[in-house]
Amino acid sequence: MKKPDNGIGSSKWCCIMEQDDINKVARQIEMGLARMDSLRGQMDSLKGQMEALRAVIIDHGSSMDSLKELKTGSSDRSLIGLGSQVFINVRIEDTDHCILSEGAGIYIKRDIDTAISAIEDRKKVLEDVIERLGSQLNEMAEAYNSLAAQTQELYGQQMLMAQGTQGNF
Repeated sequence: MKKPDNGIGSSKWCCIMEQDDINKVARQIEMGLARMDSLRGQMDSLKGQMEALRAVIIDHGSSMDSLKELKTGSSDRSLIGLGSQVFINVRIEDTDHCILSEGAGIYIKRDIDTAISAIEDRKKVLEDVIERLGSQLNEMAEAYNSLAAQTQELYGQQMLMAQGTQGNF
């Protein structure tokens, strides 16, 4: 860049250029920090989704265990939740069938083996989704770590540049 002929001494011109460079690096640091915050929010969201899916998988496992217990005939009694953490003890009359949600508000009477198989299939789908979300989370974590390293490096450059301009005024 050609030094302007405006009466500014060469040391002052150098300081102006260095201050512009420091400001540019500061903007890059701010952008890096903003992207890191965004990634952190996305990672937290993915973690929350994965935790919710794990809870559904646990619920599916409990349902399968209850159905298997019914199938073996070891018990025809169960506690049924009424809501607000209130339960009643009931006797199950039909231990060969259950009502299974098919989605979209549709419920169908199924034999116990079919219901267990359907629940196992649903669990596998949920586990696959968790695995894909885990892969996305790992990719985001790598991007975050890379961005953190780049931002740290920029911060170091900014500090060195700021130290270099202190003696020029």
